[in-house]
Amino acid sequence: MAEVVIPVIAPGAAPRLQVSVHVQTEVIAPEVARKRANVWLLDNAGNLLRAETPVLVLGEQLFWRMDVVLTSPSLGTIGRVGRLEIDAVTGEVLADTTLADTLIADANNLSR
Repeated sequence: MAEVVIPVIAPGAAPRLQVSVHVQTEVIAPEVARKRANVWLLDNAGNLLRAETPVLVLGEQLFWRMDVVLTSPSLGTIGRVGRLEIDAVTGEVLADTTLADTLIADANNLSR
């Protein structure tokens, strides 16, 4: 991976720095990523958790990041319980073995 080093800006220098990055690759659509996230949530954490709007994150790996919220049929969205990430190229869910349990525990704490 290429490394970018940005020098410390000297006192009195402009407070902003313009950075331009060019990445060319084909990624899955954000709605496809959100649907895959919601299927994973349904299969692993229950039907009351939902993935919100995906944000594309550029780094060593390209991935879609979504907030996960707890919902209620009668109340709508109750609140955020965590995040879920989907590989933007392969569509694979990027979750360790404890993520579902963490999301469930945070949803339980939020609903109390």
